[in-house]
Amino acid sequence: MSTTKQFFTSDHHFYHEKIIGYCNRPFANADEMDEYMIEKWNSVVGNGDLVYHLGDFAITGYSKTKFIPKVEKLLKRLNGNKILIKGNHDSPGVLGAQGWAKIRNLTHININGQRIILCHYPLRTWQFKAYGSWQLYGHVHSNMPGLPGELSMDVGVDNHDFTPLSFDQIKEMMDKVEYKSNKV
Repeated sequence: MSTTKQFFTSDHHFYHEKIIGYCNRPFANADEMDEYMIEKWNSVVGNGDLVYHLGDFAITGYSKTKFIPKVEKLLKRLNGNKILIKGNHDSPGVLGAQGWAKIRNLTHININGQRIILCHYPLRTWQFKAYGSWQLYGHVHSNMPGLPGELSMDVGVDNHDFTPLSFDQIKEMMDKVEYKSNKV
């Protein structure tokens, strides 16, 4: 019997040719990038695992009818149950696709007693920050690391070899932070 693992990732920008130049991604075209990211995802995520995608899943345009089948086909190729935390580029073509277990703007979760706030955008403060909660985010494509002494992290693919991070991997990184509580 396997145990469900939780993974976190963001900012794949599937189908987005221009992101290659914007983020200096090492791919010749969007098809090559997409196939590589699918391979990396499926190399760590099992079918029964849970993936929190913190936004900007795919750049599809705004036509539901044209892009929903394309996004649904992609979601079927990716292992795991997927929860989307909406990003600024998640259009109706992404949001309307079947294959998401849930879609949220921001959410609070608890894994093994660890409180975690998930948002597409980096936050300067968040609920229970003074008590050791984490804030995981995307959006910034490696351009805004967490502040020293704070338990926040950019889980975007541009930081992590296009691979979702497990809860255990993030915990290991967070355990190294010299956390400074700002309880008042």
